[in-house]
Amino acid sequence: NSTFEDREMFCEIHYMETSIVSDGIQKGYPMEINFALLNSCIVQMKDELLNIINRKTKSYYHDFTFRVCNEIGQRKANNSITIIAYPKSQVDYLLEVLVPETALHLISQDRVNIELKNAKKIMKDSSAF
Repeated sequence: NSTFEDREMFCEIHYMETSIVSDGIQKGYPMEINFALLNSCIVQMKDELLNIINRKTKSYYHDFTFRVCNEIGQRKANNSITIIAYPKSQVDYLLEVLVPETALHLISQDRVNIELKNAKKIMKDSSAF
């Protein structure tokens, strides 16, 4: 006896296998990630990431995070109930800015140094994959 959840999961897996995965393969998305090499790749981009932190290099994610922070700050000033402020800590900055920036740079390297705006499009298009 299969449950509704079982049937739903089967449909999702079938859709992924027949559409998302085949589409990703056609677009050249990697089927496997070599996690053993990942650390050294990230270490090699240390200077680029430090330039983002030090605002020497423009970053969409840095600008977006601080735009949200400013909007929340303005709402907080106008509404005493709002108590959230971003980034709360270095961990938040890491998650909100450096993780997606690292992903962009990794995609750029993987695609033989394509422009970051093109890497961002690939990152968005490949999210389901």
